[in-house]
Amino acid sequence: MKIAPSIVDYMTGMNASIGILLALYHRKVNGWAG
Repeated sequence: MKIAPSIVDYMTGMNASIGILLALYHRKVNGWAG
């Protein structure tokens, strides 16, 4: 059962990275006030 936490950590990191990239892209497209 050691593999389950590592998969959860990996998916959490991926979701966080995608969220940050989407936020930066949204700010770039819509400007600072977007």
